[in-house]
Amino acid sequence: MWRMKYRYVGTLSLMMTALLISVLFGVQILSSTMFLPNDESRPAIDNQYGPAQNEPQGWSPDFILSDPVLSFAAAPSTGANGSNIHVAWEDWRLAREGRAFEVFYRRSTDNGVTWSEEMMLSDDDIEGSGSPQIAVNGDNVFVVWSDCRGSSVKELYYANSSDNGETWSENKALTSDDGFNSEWPLVALDEDMIHIVWGDERDGQHEVYYRNSNDGGATWSEERRLTNWTLGTDGPDGIDIYEFYVHVLLTRYVGNWESFYTRSEDGGSTWSSPIPIVDMDGRNSESRDLSASGSMVNICWMDAKSSVAEIFYRNSTDNGITWNPEVRISNSSVEAEQCHMAISPPDIHFAWYDKKAGNAEIFYRNSTDMAVSWNEEVRLTYVNGLSAQPRIELSGNYIHLVWLDKRFGDPRILYKRHPDFGADTTPPQAPVLLSASLTNNSRDVQLGWSPSSDEGSVGGTIQYSVFRSDKIEGPYGLLSRINASASPFYVWTDQGAGEGDPNNYFYRVCAADTGDNTACAENQAGKFTRALSLGPNLVSIPLIQSNESIETALQTVRYDKAWSYDSLSGKWRWHMGFKSYKGGLWSVNHTLGIWVNVTSDSNLTVAGMVPAQTTIHLMGGWNLVGFPSFNSTYTVSSLKTSAGVVRVEAFDSASPPHHLRIPNDTEPMQLGYGYWIKAEMETTWTIKSS
Repeated sequence: MWRMKYRYVGTLSLMMTALLISVLFGVQILSSTMFLPNDESRPAIDNQYGPAQNEPQGWSPDFILSDPVLSFAAAPSTGANGSNIHVAWEDWRLAREGRAFEVFYRRSTDNGVTWSEEMMLSDDDIEGSGSPQIAVNGDNVFVVWSDCRGSSVKELYYANSSDNGETWSENKALTSDDGFNSEWPLVALDEDMIHIVWGDERDGQHEVYYRNSNDGGATWSEERRLTNWTLGTDGPDGIDIYEFYVHVLLTRYVGNWESFYTRSEDGGSTWSSPIPIVDMDGRNSESRDLSASGSMVNICWMDAKSSVAEIFYRNSTDNGITWNPEVRISNSSVEAEQCHMAISPPDIHFAWYDKKAGNAEIFYRNSTDMAVSWNEEVRLTYVNGLSAQPRIELSGNYIHLVWLDKRFGDPRILYKRHPDFGADTTPPQAPVLLSASLTNNSRDVQLGWSPSSDEGSVGGTIQYSVFRSDKIEGPYGLLSRINASASPFYVWTDQGAGEGDPNNYFYRVCAADTGDNTACAENQAGKFTRALSLGPNLVSIPLIQSNESIETALQTVRYDKAWSYDSLSGKWRWHMGFKSYKGGLWSVNHTLGIWVNVTSDSNLTVAGMVPAQTTIHLMGGWNLVGFPSFNSTYTVSSLKTSAGVVRVEAFDSASPPHHLRIPNDTEPMQLGYGYWIKAEMETTWTIKSS
């Protein structure tokens, strides 16, 4: 019962509101680490962008509308018109920075296929802005919310757009700062006519107030009090309009909660007295939604008359004068709550959350003959973690569902639609492979990559696959699949593939979408091993290291001294780990040749990124360089031809004291070895990896 629980924070400070949110969502948000991710607490599910099993037929996979990494969302509100879907929600992400919750907005103009970037509608300040409500009519979009601007007292503010959400007005105050909370706004829109109801504390307890504008918000009528219930509290739960009729659904406390209805027949000038429209049986009956179409008025509510909370529906066919018998929509043995309706005669669509599956999940049911008969209910979410606050909208032949979901730990706003988007033949965006390194005392190879840019979008990436081969040209075999989890950076470890495994390995990371389309990162990672014998060895590091310190590059080698020649300065640089002053050779990259004095037989094992192409600057005269290419057919002659080199000397352990020899021109150059190269003049040597 989110809405009623959230309702009573009107007089609370921002910290107390945060405490209440923490109770509702089951997360701690007041400590200094309140928004840090806790991976251990996140549920392990097969597909975090869609049901792991029993996917509802005809519905698209789930994907995230709010920021998949930063958002901490609540209270979504939706509106639809034609192919346009508009979503506003309350987001606590800025509380990480000591600020407050604000109102965010996003839209789609193509029936949910693509979505705009997020936009913050409320002013960015240190006070909270939340409980947004959105209304749409043509290109006019109106959002109203509660705002603690300048104090802990809530007043109503709004912003509107006349170009389908492309641009927005500045924030405007709707209620005056009188020291009493104005909150829980609801809005209905008909061209330039705007109707708003809200709960207000100015009378000593919450009462329902109303005002309207007939010029798109340029001017407003006087505020009008619609309820006068001195024994308790009133709060609005639904508003809709048709021609001059304005219908309002509210919940009143009469010792328990009961649902009441009031209406205006003249566009909001005069109002009827609120009447109960549920059984006054002493059990909670809390209003949830109202929708009007022609002379038909439809309402849904939660009723505990059967000992557990269930969803009920009833309608009036004469603009609210008389009401037809109620119909129970849900069938729960635990709790069903938060119903929302979308109606386009003769079709009625319901969404709500139900706990009969063990935790709150979203369910759906519909009627195709204006409530004469009802189809069976359909479960729409199948993941661990709360799924709640559903909002359902119709646009043309499409049903759009937006809801709050805690499958990722922090609550976020998700979306799906019916019918599905059809066969997906468009590949997802490729990830970017960023690093490879040795870990776990050099025994394992760890890969790191950034997520695909379409992760969380319709048709976007839902999974990553890691492939490996012992040859750069393949074939590659599948090692692992990793579900997309809205992570800003992914890490995966190939256990046992590092030091101790004599093979060279090459890795590719690919993205996959729900249509099994794939796209692979353009770059590759690799692990290289070369055996080194006692004494001097001339080596090179053929992979690009994320950490180029010499200690990291030579972490698997037992040595006492390493040295390299700087052809630019004509000086040697050295590194001796056993001395307090270790020398000037602090880092090495894949272009250098390095002499290493090995103290006992060991392996040079490194992991890193495979360079697609390397350019080495050569000075006139002698240069000590590496060979960072996996092209096994590249010969000494190839080097001489491409770079104007006149002499090459290669390592030879059996040729003391210099341990060098002159290779034949037809001899292939060796990966992981260093070479002395003599160039006639300053030049560059460019070589591809394969």
